[in-house]
This record gives sequence, structure tokens and C-alpha cells, in this order.
Amino acid sequence: MNKITIDYFSDTNTGIPLDIRNAMLSAEVGNEVAGEDPTVSNLLDKVCKLLGKEAAIFLPSGTMCNVIAFKAHIELPGDYIILDETSHPLMTQSGLIGGLVNANVIPIKGNRGIFTAQQIKKYVEAPVLRNIPRSRLVSLEQSTNFGGGAVWSLEEIESISNMCKANNVAMHLDGARLFNAHIATKIPLKEYCKYCNYSPGLGRWLQKSGKFPSNSSLNASVTLTPCFWQVSI
Repeated sequence: MNKITIDYFSDTNTGIPLDIRNAMLSAEVGNEVAGEDPTVSNLLDKVCKLLGKEAAIFLPSGTMCNVIAFKAHIELPGDYIILDETSHPLMTQSGLIGGLVNANVIPIKGNRGIFTAQQIKKYVEAPVLRNIPRSRLVSLEQSTNFGGGAVWSLEEIESISNMCKANNVAMHLDGARLFNAHIATKIPLKEYCKYCNYSPGLGRWLQKSGKFPSNSSLNASVTLTPCFWQVSI
């Protein structure tokens, strides 16, 4: 049996080569909270250009990206997050939706992790009542995890986005495998991201492509990122 040189079973299995360790050791650093870390600032600038977003914050993990993005839009404890019943934040990630975000979920039975605008229409367009939690956020996963790498079409993303905008519901793109979708379809990254309020970015792909340490960026507009900072701190 051939020896495994790169283990893709999990992104947490990957080792970090010496050249990457040396680059980390010699990187120019500074006060990131004050925007004075040149290495982080340069990375985030590149990520924003790739994803077509105005701003971003650097985070240790993709799980942290999701919890901050979710928490930023849950206005009251018990508000709803709509997502596929097999989505990674719901199935794993240490129960972050209930434990850290204090939100309820509406799990949708999709096809390999992908649902349609019609399936969530009644939840997104539900009337506001005093005794019923509000739907605050729809979360998509591109490409899907437990769905075996299924890729959302731009048409379905746009359809869900239009419905969300019409009902003041935010939209999140969990982009842990966003580059996989890009490579499979040749569709630019920013095309997938433009329909969503925010999306995890480049760091997640680097981590999952092998031989990089865990890290992520959470990308959004300049009006949303201060809220992300407040939640993260």
C-alpha cells in the first residue's frame, strides 16, 4: 500500500510544512485591532477583491466565522435561522447555534444539502406576530459538506436572495468549500458571494486545500464588520 503523503480526510489532519512555518515566523505583525497588522491587512484586502466584498475580519476558524455571522443578525433570543437539515453548523460545530447564538433553527430537507426558495417561502414571508420568533437569517453552504460536495446554482441563490431582501431577512454563505464550487463550475467567486450579506472567505479554502493552519476571514460590507468585531471580542 502506498504511503499517504497528504491526508484529505479532514482539514484538521493536515500538517504545516517548514516553509509555511518560517513564513509565519518572519511575518511582519502589528496591532490588528487598530488595523496596524500589515500581513493580516494585506491578506484581507486580497480576499475582499476575490469575493467582491468591502471589508473583512481575520478569525482563527471557520466555526468562529459562522457563529459571529449568525449572532450578528439574531436580534432576540429564539429568532430563527433557516438552513438545511444536514448543514455543517447544525450537525457539528459544537451546537453553536443553540449554545452561543441563542437561536432556533428551521431545518429544511433539501437534496444533498440544497433546498429551494419555494421550500422556505412560508418561513421567510411569515407575518410578524408577538408570540412567534422571527426568521432573521438564511444560511447556505457552498459547496455542501454532508451533501457530498453538491454545488448551489447561481439561479437558486439569486432566487432565495431576492425573497430574503423583500422580507428583510439576511443571507449567509458558509464558504468552507467555495473554491471547490468555483473550480467545478468556473463561476467567479464574487458571483456566488454578491447575493449574500456576508461570507467566510479565503482562509477556509487554504485550510481545507491542505498544509495550511486553521484560519478564516469573515467578509461583508463596511457597515457590518464593526458588528462582527464587537461580537468576536
